Amino acid sequence: YAHRFLEHFGETLTVSEMRKVLRDIDIDNNKNVSLSEFLIFNYKVDWHELVNAAQSDNKEEIDEAVRLVQQAMSSMDIAREARAAASKAETEAGQAAQAARTAEAAQLKAEAAVKQALAELEAEEKAFSDRKSGLEAKSETGGLVSKNKAKNELQQLLAEDPLPLQRAKINQGATVRAAQKSSKAAARASEEAEAAAQRARDATAAADAALQEAVDNFKTAEEFLEEVKSKPGSGKGSIWWIERELYEAKKYLPQSKGGIR
Repeated sequence: YAHRFLEHFGETLTVSEMRKVLRDIDIDNNKNVSLSEFLIFNYKVDWHELVNAAQSDNKEEIDEAVRLVQQAMSSMDIAREARAAASKAETEAGQAAQAARTAEAAQLKAEAAVKQALAELEAEEKAFSDRKSGLEAKSETGGLVSKNKAKNELQQLLAEDPLPLQRAKINQGATVRAAQKSSKAAARASEEAEAAAQRARDATAAADAALQEAVDNFKTAEEFLEEVKSKPGSGKGSIWWIERELYEAKKYLPQSKGGIR
């Protein structure tokens, strides 16, 4: 019925002209002509200027309200990024702490192995020393036969392959070196865990500070917007849109900090 409307208001056109006019009027190309589109066409208004035109006489205050809302939204983005960084740092700190616990367990195991190897070495040394002392004592006391027998056994003892004792010494040395290596690894892991924990604490503090700044910026924007609304001549449409943006942005704030769901 758009062509009838145009004809009613004196726009008598040919079919091709009418089609062109209707295409020019239909700004959003939805095959319909609204009253707003007709008025824009009829009075030769640039719809870009119309859409972006200030709706009130306090443009500076509206612009300031927009700036404050954008600042609040930007600070909210920063706070969210800081919280993500803090979460990552906390995860890394947890992983470092687990690595430190694993290294500590390995150190304790290595220390236990050292104690066991030392005990085995001492047992081998004591067994050799006790047998040697016993034979030496027998070789100097008693009858000639028993003394000679003891001397022979002592010579055999001293001539025996000392492999068990040597093996015990080598094993004990190896376990000591392994324990020293484990101890260094545990100390290094502990230092890394503490450093990661400190980074997590710093990141959490930074995230908390960023969130508080965002909360403060939202409060400032809301208070200024309320002040603008209370004055005569404020653009209701602009105010509504600004409030809507502020409302949507507050969904990303924690409820404990004034956020909404």
